[in-house]
Amino acid sequence: MRGFSGALSGEQTVASFGRVDLQHPLFEGVFQERRREEASVEQPDLYYVMNFRPSGQAGQTLIELSNGRPFLHEVRHGSGRLLLSAVAPTQAWSDLPVRGLFVPLLYRSVYYLSATTSVAGEQLVAGRPAELRVTGVPPEASVRLHGPDGIEVAPEQRTLFGATLVQVGGTLTTPGLYDVQAGSTRVRRVAVNVPPAESNLQAAAPAEASERLGTATGAPVRAVAAAETEDLKETLRTRRAGTELWNVFLLLALVFLAAEMLVASQWAPETT
Repeated sequence: MRGFSGALSGEQTVASFGRVDLQHPLFEGVFQERRREEASVEQPDLYYVMNFRPSGQAGQTLIELSNGRPFLHEVRHGSGRLLLSAVAPTQAWSDLPVRGLFVPLLYRSVYYLSATTSVAGEQLVAGRPAELRVTGVPPEASVRLHGPDGIEVAPEQRTLFGATLVQVGGTLTTPGLYDVQAGSTRVRRVAVNVPPAESNLQAAAPAEASERLGTATGAPVRAVAAAETEDLKETLRTRRAGTELWNVFLLLALVFLAAEMLVASQWAPETT
C-alpha cells in the first residue's frame, strides 16, 4: 500500500474501471450469459482510492483500475478467501453506492465468499448449464465427471487462482450423484437435481396433460373422463374395445321367437 489518491468528498474522478475479469464466478448471474463476454461494466466516479499493489502471487485482480492498480482483488490463503476493495462503500469515496452495479456486486461477493470450496455458482440442475469451482486438481490434470449408469462427461475447464473452474453445459441430463475426477483421483462429489418444474405435484388440466404426454411420447393422447358413478376400468375397456352388442341381439332374438310363437298359436292355415 502506497497511500491514497484523490480527496474525500471530492468532485474530481481520479481513476476508472479498466480490465474486468467477467469470467470469474463472482460475476455469474450479474450479466446475461449470452452477453457476459461483451458486457460493458458501469463506470462509477472514484474520488478517493487506496493505492494498493499486490506483491508476488498473493491473489487475483478481478477489477483493475485505469492506472493499473486493483479496485477489487481476491486473496486466498489455504481454504480461505478475502476480497479487498480499494474504495470504501461510502459516497465520500465514490458514487458506487448509488450505482446499479453496487447491490449485485455486494450480493455476489457475500455469496461467493460463503460458498463451499467445491461449488461456487448456480445449483446443478439436470439439463441446465452451470459452473463448478473445484479445488485439489493437480496441474495439467483433466477433469471428468462420472455419473450414474456409467455416464462420463469431459467438460470445459480453465485454471483460476487456487482452483479450477469447470463449465458444465446441458450435457448432464440424468439426475444423481456425479464424481468429479482429476485423472484417476476423485476430488469432489456433486449432486445433479431434478428440474423444479418436474417436482410440481399439482394436478394438471386434462387438455394440458394430454398435450404434454403427446409431446413426450410422440403419439396422439386423448383425455378420458369417467362419471362419478362409473367404474374407470370399465370406461377404459369400453373405449379400447368398443361397446358389446351380443346382449342386444340376444334380446331381439328372444322377442322375435316370442312373436313367432304367438302368431303360430293364433293362426292356422286353411285346409282344402
